[in-house]
Amino acid sequence: MWMIQMSASWHREGLFMGMHGLWWLFWILTIVIVLWAFSRLLGDGRDQAREERQRTTVEEILRRRFGEGTIGEEEFLRRMHLLHESRPPASREGRTA
Repeated sequence: MWMIQMSASWHREGLFMGMHGLWWLFWILTIVIVLWAFSRLLGDGRDQAREERQRTTVEEILRRRFGEGTIGEEEFLRRMHLLHESRPPASREGRTA
């Protein structure tokens, strides 16, 4: 009984004033930050996958044009070299030209 009266008197005197609002703010900010972090992680993966698909498509087009004889060997090698040089350093690792 004493604890109930003490907590009620503390609350009425304003000792915990604003804490309820601060906890709401804390949890809302935490959720927003977590969602933002997930979107950044997933977004980077999608961007890299899209870039890799596009690069593969360009490589396939070059190979097809070389196979058809539209471009010569020198032009094919020059363009492939330029294509691989334009790739970011992180995606060049572990992959041979």
